[in-house]
Amino acid sequence: MTGVVIRSRAKWYEEGEKLSIYFENLEKRNFTNKSILELETNDGETIKDQTKILNEVKYIYQNLYENKNMTDDNKNLPELLTHCLFRKLTDLEKEGFEGQITQEEIMTTIKQKRIIMG
Repeated sequence: MTGVVIRSRAKWYEEGEKLSIYFENLEKRNFTNKSILELETNDGETIKDQTKILNEVKYIYQNLYENKNMTDDNKNLPELLTHCLFRKLTDLEKEGFEGQITQEEIMTTIKQKRIIMG
């Protein structure tokens, strides 16, 4: 729920929409407690302008999971994984996984869990 409220606040701020009286009062009450008054960027710049802070936070989250931030050690990871040999199932193992689960298999699993769980 908190994420929805934060995103809606950002939308209101960006688009200049007027808040309802209820939300405006909430904003006034929580402004000092929940506002980012100052933010240091990755280049060491300190920003205090709310629009710039909002844009910086937006930029950080948009680029959070991109591959461009990978370290040199991890850059070759996709290539390394293509050369890995993963063990494949044998034909006998494949056959064992085919079909419906039997009542006997279910009971065996439950009994094993009881032994482990004690």
